[in-house]
Amino acid sequence: MYHVGKSKAQLAHGTALQFNPDVEVKAYHDSIVGTDFAVSIFKNFCALLNASDNRAARNHVNQNKKLSVQQENASLKRLTEEIKT
Repeated sequence: MYHVGKSKAQLAHGTALQFNPDVEVKAYHDSIVGTDFAVSIFKNFCALLNASDNRAARNHVNQNKKLSVQQENASLKRLTEEIKT
């Protein structure tokens, strides 16, 4: 089996590219609850595949992605208000 010994991130990366080889896909194989994965990095993702093994990691991803979307929506609202005035 080709997947033995590979991380889920690597496998998801390869699978996503099989569906569309023209899409940019980055695989991160690290502790998602570290400081490297805060709201600022989640803003860079238009799609996110989360294969976390535990609830704490899934909650961290969900909360940070939610915060990044809220911040983006607030920025769009401010921009819209500026355009109207």
